[in-house]
Amino acid sequence: SVVAIAAATLIALPIGLWIGHTGRGAGAVIGVATVGRAVPSVGWIGIVFALDDSGLENDIATIRPDGSHLRQLTSTPDDEENPDWSPDGKRIAYHSSAAMADHYDVYVIRRDGGSPPTRLTTAGAAHASWSPDGQAIVFNSGTRLFRVPADGAAPPQQLCEWDARFGADWSAT
Repeated sequence: SVVAIAAATLIALPIGLWIGHTGRGAGAVIGVATVGRAVPSVGWIGIVFALDDSGLENDIATIRPDGSHLRQLTSTPDDEENPDWSPDGKRIAYHSSAAMADHYDVYVIRRDGGSPPTRLTTAGAAHASWSPDGQAIVFNSGTRLFRVPADGAAPPQQLCEWDARFGADWSAT
């Protein structure tokens, strides 16, 4: 509804801008990702974030803008961070140290957590971002930029040789 979208915008956009563009507040909420996409088109309005409930590791969780329906999607001894909604709001990409403690890899999980996450990378990756059509994910590995199909059907493809350390984001145009 219009009221729900307005509420999500009033809550999520300022928080995302405050954390993402000023660097402040990372200790309170880690990785409220791509707030502009936190309003999926499928009728469920929510925010995805990395939940730090123990002080030792982060897990992926969702919550509605009014603070209700907190759902923890992962519960591991590993560190899951930087979640990003798929454009249709049905899946979440994030990076996790589940495979090896010395690096992160990109995973995708359904919004409802109804199935195990799908691991998309094996050689270290971070800062996952969805393509506008939801078919691919761009990410960093070391200082290089890669693209991988969101379903994991093919291995990652390196996009350039330039230094690309700090994430990337897709444009719909």
